[in-house]
Amino acid sequence: MREDPTATGTVTVLLREARSGDTSAREELFRRVYEELRGIARGMVGPGGWPALGLEVTSLVNSACLRLLGRDQLDAEDRRHFFFLFGRAMHDVLVETVKASQTLKQGGDRKRVILMDARAEDGGLRQADLIDLRAALDEFRAVDPNAAKVVELRYFAQRSIRETAELLDRSVASVRRDWTYASAWLNERLSGGEHSVKKDGSE
Repeated sequence: MREDPTATGTVTVLLREARSGDTSAREELFRRVYEELRGIARGMVGPGGWPALGLEVTSLVNSACLRLLGRDQLDAEDRRHFFFLFGRAMHDVLVETVKASQTLKQGGDRKRVILMDARAEDGGLRQADLIDLRAALDEFRAVDPNAAKVVELRYFAQRSIRETAELLDRSVASVRRDWTYASAWLNERLSGGEHSVKKDGSE
């Protein structure tokens, strides 16, 4: 049977070797997961977003790879953590691209890049502008850092509820509650609401 190139064990072993300074392991790691990274990139930007950004999926993936490879050590503990770091790096590239374009326009209307629904099929975030979502998430992180971590793993790394629960060593039910609460809070913030959403404190 053919080995899954993104199997948890394989990627975790390569990460361990890469963290110890093995450059060949680091290069092999990115070679094995490259297509999955492209899939994460494709899932981030909504229809019409790529032309507005002036980016392609490949260039976004490569820019994020350069950021992670440029570090002395790849600071990822396992496969899921690696994909979270990569997703966050991609989001950073997207934000900086939009902000740079806005600066070049010098006072013109801001370029709005709509992101794909973040797991909207299970009560997630509605479509949102890239910069608006980053600002709202930064604000929410100060309100509830644990729930914000759920959003980051779900959105940046595109992990399922169950995968997120495993990574955070929490119950599926508590992660689902945090996701529902965070999504409602962020949706209200993005629509100009006054943060009336309250969290159910039960665990």
